[in-house]
Amino acid sequence: MKLFQSIAACLIAGATILPNALESQPNDATLPTPQKFVLEAGPHDAIDVLNQLANFLQRNILWNEQDFSNPGMQPFTLQNRVELDPRGAEAFVGQLFYTRNFAFVPLDVGRGLWQLINMQGSQRGEIMSRPLTMSAEKVLANADMYYPVRCTVPLKHIRAMTATTTLRPFFHSSGSSGGLVVGNVGNEDALLLQGFANQVAGAIELLRSIDAGRAQEVSRFEDRLQKIEARIQLLEGPGRGR
Repeated sequence: MKLFQSIAACLIAGATILPNALESQPNDATLPTPQKFVLEAGPHDAIDVLNQLANFLQRNILWNEQDFSNPGMQPFTLQNRVELDPRGAEAFVGQLFYTRNFAFVPLDVGRGLWQLINMQGSQRGEIMSRPLTMSAEKVLANADMYYPVRCTVPLKHIRAMTATTTLRPFFHSSGSSGGLVVGNVGNEDALLLQGFANQVAGAIELLRSIDAGRAQEVSRFEDRLQKIEARIQLLEGPGRGR
């Protein structure tokens, strides 16, 4: 009888301990995402880099296998190790692929679905047809990114036509797969810009510089005008007409 009670006690104890033991085991599905994106010095296969970025950012990135079968698609060779946070990784890998004429294009940002498109391939026309709409401030905050964006830039002291003419020599314009596209919004108080984030950010900075310079010119002109008006009033003061 005592032997039976001992066995029963062991079984009960085992039933209590076993669930606790199972709960203490790590679950691969809940392991935290690595905090740093690391590429060691040396060659890196383009597909491996793409998959590593997708896993790190928890995105799904579509790509065309034919683009990577091109003999010209050589590995990325790094002279030094890089260790990056999520934002830095997105910018760095985007720059790597941009040097090979590839661009990351959003398909469904909310669901983390993106596409890597060859800027010289058959789908190049889709790159600028799917830009992210951002404010000018947000574009400037993402000036190191190489995905398509669109934003409206307000103008205070220069007209939209003047601004467009000023931008033209500095940016190559191409509406299909790259380059800055400048449009109007129906008035002279703003410009619509579209292109890769780094290009649009550069255009915004240039426009603001020109706008600020024009503001200084207007301010100097108004100062001179006020001085002239003061002199006229002084000349036309009491007794001057007698």
